[in-house]
Amino acid sequence: MRSFLALVLATLCACGDDSPPTPDAGCSEPGTPPDQPAIGCPAEVDLGCIGASGAPLALDVSATACDGSAPVVVCTPADGDRVVPGTSSVGSCTATSPSGASAACSFAVRYRVDGAASIGCSDPAPVECEAALTSVTLPSPALMPSCDGGDISPPTDDAPEGFPVGSSTVTFTAAQSEGPALTCISTAVVTDTTPPTIDCGALARDVVRTEPDAPLASFIDALRATVVDRCDPAPSVEIAPLPTARGTTRVTATATDASGQAASCTGDITVLDVFAVTGLRVLSAAQRGASTDITLGWDASTGADVSGLRIERAPSATGPWTMLDVVAPSVQTFMDAELPGESAYYRVASLGMGSGGDEIEGGVTLPVRAFAISGDEYDLSGQAVPGVPFATSLFGVVRHPTDLGAGPAPLVLFMHGNHGNCRPSTGDDDCEERTEHACTDGRFTTTPNAHGYVYLQETLAARGYVTVSVSANALNCRPDFIPERTQLILEHLRRWAAWSSASGGGPFGMRFAGAVDMTRVALVGHSRGGEAVSGAPAALAATPIAGVALASVFAIGPTDYTEPTPTGVPFAVLLPGCDADVRTLEGLRQYDRGLSAPERHERAQVLYVGANHNFFNTEWRFDDNSGRTRVCGDADLVGAPAQRGMLEVTLPDWIEATAGSARLPDYVRADAMTPALMSTWAARPLDLRWSYSAADRLLTDDFGGAGAPNANDLGGTNEYVDPIASITCTGTCARNYPHPDSAVRLAWQDAPSAAHFDFAATDVSAYATLSMRFASRLATINDGVTNHDFAIQVQDAAGVMAEVSLSEHGRLAHGYPSNQEREVLSSVRVPLAALLEAAPTLDLTRITEVGLSMPIPEGNAAGSIWLDDLDFASD
Repeated sequence: MRSFLALVLATLCACGDDSPPTPDAGCSEPGTPPDQPAIGCPAEVDLGCIGASGAPLALDVSATACDGSAPVVVCTPADGDRVVPGTSSVGSCTATSPSGASAACSFAVRYRVDGAASIGCSDPAPVECEAALTSVTLPSPALMPSCDGGDISPPTDDAPEGFPVGSSTVTFTAAQSEGPALTCISTAVVTDTTPPTIDCGALARDVVRTEPDAPLASFIDALRATVVDRCDPAPSVEIAPLPTARGTTRVTATATDASGQAASCTGDITVLDVFAVTGLRVLSAAQRGASTDITLGWDASTGADVSGLRIERAPSATGPWTMLDVVAPSVQTFMDAELPGESAYYRVASLGMGSGGDEIEGGVTLPVRAFAISGDEYDLSGQAVPGVPFATSLFGVVRHPTDLGAGPAPLVLFMHGNHGNCRPSTGDDDCEERTEHACTDGRFTTTPNAHGYVYLQETLAARGYVTVSVSANALNCRPDFIPERTQLILEHLRRWAAWSSASGGGPFGMRFAGAVDMTRVALVGHSRGGEAVSGAPAALAATPIAGVALASVFAIGPTDYTEPTPTGVPFAVLLPGCDADVRTLEGLRQYDRGLSAPERHERAQVLYVGANHNFFNTEWRFDDNSGRTRVCGDADLVGAPAQRGMLEVTLPDWIEATAGSARLPDYVRADAMTPALMSTWAARPLDLRWSYSAADRLLTDDFGGAGAPNANDLGGTNEYVDPIASITCTGTCARNYPHPDSAVRLAWQDAPSAAHFDFAATDVSAYATLSMRFASRLATINDGVTNHDFAIQVQDAAGVMAEVSLSEHGRLAHGYPSNQEREVLSSVRVPLAALLEAAPTLDLTRITEVGLSMPIPEGNAAGSIWLDDLDFASD
């Protein structure tokens, strides 16, 4: 385009003879037709200076033919045509012989205008697109120099290499030797009249969903890849109807390009649900000499088309992956014996069978890392411990990742409870007052109480934690000695703070230097050890240790001699339902006392129905349910494997959420039932009853304030509609109610009954959950009841009410197998989102009332319960 324009301009500026050249048809050349014409045009026709009316064109064109005939000559513009400003900068002529043979020539028309110089653009004809960008030849603009002006340089333009579909403007610019530059605009139009093509055969295929409610994005992407359009690189693709459920659906796929051109096809899509398993974790680990066995666990896939699970291992999170085994979809655990190297990554891929009989891969879990385990012990005798009235042992059983380079890792410290410290060859352990860990009585060996949590230590170590189980043998077999146990814990922490410092030291040299994060210490205690760890936050606050901070406390069947109130850190307590040692379930008092503390930390409590006191420690070999102290019969006990299996899931979940970065799982927050994996690992169904208190909550009533139970903590009135009965209790009014916290007793029988708690117009929109704690009473009115159910109602200032049933969001079980059953409170939590689903216009910024209404058609006609701790929680 530009070379032709330059030629025209050069011709316009040329001087010389304007006569046409002598035409030459090449008659002397072999093969030339006898009637071939030849034509000659002048190089240019200079009209001089013309006005607005223009000037006639005087055109001298000659034409001949080889046979002497006279060709017909037609020119545009023709001889005598008036050339007006802005037109005819280039002309052409065609000579045609009688036979139709032709020849052509062109000429330039040169003139200047009487007035200002100008430039005139013309638009090219529309062009059909050839690609995403199409080449368009733009007509040369007409240049009109002024009669009395200077020269005009050849114009330039801003045209791209190619034009997209649609209209695009191009600006031409020509500089003048005298005066401003001249510009004009030309519009290039690229059309697209050809629809895309789409491969209909791609529709007749299996589509795999890798998780519930997953969009079919992968299939749409695959179908989009089959679409071809020469002008639009990415036409849109729509499928209607888009399948949303498993099965075969006849659908129509439509590809539409940017110009609106569309192509469609129909076919069948078969959606296969090959969901990934969830919750992949290092479930258990065991040190076997120099090697480590890793047991993986996961929650089963809910995909109906899963035909198998492929377990894979890799040296890094990105692979390469090696298949270890393919197991049935119902399998939830896998043991990898002798972990290679110091760590490995694992993942599980779900497999399915396509409609053509071919194996297909579905969802794949994110990888989890497992560490090889190393173990050690330290035994420092004759050590002075503040608060302990004699020199004693610092003995610890250590398990940690062999590779400590991934740290610094949190420290998890265990302390056992009061138990015999000297072991005979047969029978239970003997209890003797001693000042050191070791039993020096020649009739016995030393009872390895601290080794009883190695199964938990090794599981945690395989997940990246440094763990130590400390011996309190020297403090056993004495009355109380709880504060001394707490001080023993602190002394071990002082030593670990030194051993893990940059300079190392102690029995391990530099092994743990920089490898332990002492600002994230989790304490786990059992029995008197449980009470000792519950007292540790206050003791550490009173006597700080530089560089040491607690992340959480977990107490198992703790005693409550000194009535500690564990605050300042997240706290959890496990209450064994068949505890024949701490049969009053004293640990719940520690949970309750902490509820009234002005702190912002999570608290959890679980009643483990059927668990005894002893079997969480593998070295406490005999059931505490014996003789006259029997609380549960043999048939009511879950057994040692189930107790340890439950703890091997629960404790790492707790520590990962408090010393790590994970979220506390739903079942701990009483938002979900016991995980199926936990029951699988425990090898039996488990009955766990959780209480949970969020770090951020708005307490509306604990039924212990002034005016209780008729006034609540927000200053509102509580109303109890007959025949409901209501009294408050603090542990003295009911023999089986063990809580130190007040609660209100509610009862109903046949006739409609209700409790209404007036909150004026309280804004709860910043919270996520309505929470309350219940316990079924050991009363004849509850005979035959398995689970209570009634309506929970929330009302706003406009009178809008949302109602849900208790059973939709929790469980209020009546009783549990025990000869000394207690009325233990557990949480029921209703998401505010569920209330909004029930009543979309409910105004959470102006809640006036929470109510309970009973009976409901699906509930019990009669019942009696305790209610406590009504609050709104952020989590």
